[in-house]
Amino acid sequence: MRIGIDCYECLLRRNLELARLNGDNEKSIAFLKDVFRVFAEAPENASSPYFSPIINGLKEQYFGTFGDTYAQDKRESNAFMLARIDTVREKIFSAPDPMYAALQFARLGNYLDFGALGRTVSYDALDSMLQAENGGTLDAQEYQQFLDDLKGAKSLLYILDNAGEIVIDRVVVELLLQQYPNLSVTVSVRGKPILNDALMEDAQLVGLHKLVPVISSESGLGGTDLASVGRTMKAAVLNSDIVFAKGMGNFETLAGCKLNIYYLFLCKCIRFEKLFDVPHLTGMFLNELRLPFDPENLLRED
Repeated sequence: MRIGIDCYECLLRRNLELARLNGDNEKSIAFLKDVFRVFAEAPENASSPYFSPIINGLKEQYFGTFGDTYAQDKRESNAFMLARIDTVREKIFSAPDPMYAALQFARLGNYLDFGALGRTVSYDALDSMLQAENGGTLDAQEYQQFLDDLKGAKSLLYILDNAGEIVIDRVVVELLLQQYPNLSVTVSVRGKPILNDALMEDAQLVGLHKLVPVISSESGLGGTDLASVGRTMKAAVLNSDIVFAKGMGNFETLAGCKLNIYYLFLCKCIRFEKLFDVPHLTGMFLNELRLPFDPENLLRED
């Protein structure tokens, strides 16, 4: 999905703040000029996640190696959700419709996004949402189609998004394995540190590797761009009967591919709120084959 003007504003604001904190005036201006150059030279159809690995390279060039700057956030998110996994599991498995409840909780977990929400992320707020089970409704027709697809599917690729969030994803995987014992489930993580997205060590920490195969995108992109992921990941996306993709970044990079992909995320930025004409933090459950718009025709001013 092509980047929108609001995305440019967000990227610029985020990197302007970094330049102010880490460099003198001359170095900061030089860095920002190169950021503008990256914007100007980007492919016409570039999505917002396309820019992060390139700009991260510029950060290292001008300000030195930052390492995994969200490592502490990921540790805290994982610990927060692991402390609640038994409660979440009980709520899901005891619900009248466990799969419906699982998707609701999994979507709530998408709140743990320090890239889109920054320091406004509140563990207290998420705790209240989890306790209230305030996950919002799912589109009835899309949910029924999802269940129908699961009945006939042999393989499902579950593309993870953020650390912490993946604890709830683990419970969803447990439910999938229980309800569909003939379904082969694989989960995927990012290949390199990007924001607070889940890496292989996060998946192993929460025990996903003990349930199903875990593969890496082999990419530092905060999404799933089929032109940049590794062979294994690309084959999994193209050959799985169902792809289940969490988060806005996966939607931005996969929308328009015309595969049987189910997207689950919260709208956490202005661009998505405008795109779907919904309030902040509205939950979405969509299928790539039945999107309410053509991603290829989106204008930058949408």
